[in-house]
Amino acid sequence: MAAVSGGPLASGVALTKLAKMVDGDDSADFPLEWALKDLDLAADAVGSNTAPLAATIADRWRRLVGLGFGRLDVSAARHGLQDTAPTSGRGEPSFVGANRG
Repeated sequence: MAAVSGGPLASGVALTKLAKMVDGDDSADFPLEWALKDLDLAADAVGSNTAPLAATIADRWRRLVGLGFGRLDVSAARHGLQDTAPTSGRGEPSFVGANRG
């Protein structure tokens, strides 16, 4: 949080999402599946070769959506930074502080 606060990346949205990550709050303000849809629309418009970073992010998010994280907030994408998404021990995502609705 300290690395971003006060810098050029300190938008209200960025700070809000970062706070949700720090708090482990995956409740959806903007679901990950909607963010993935937007990345897919961008790739369709310009091509994945034009936006390779967006394509890489979309691949991670697609995996998380496939694991059941799609209705969590886009900040839940932090789970994709690990080798595997956290699970409850029963093979399903662990939704700490989240409404699976």
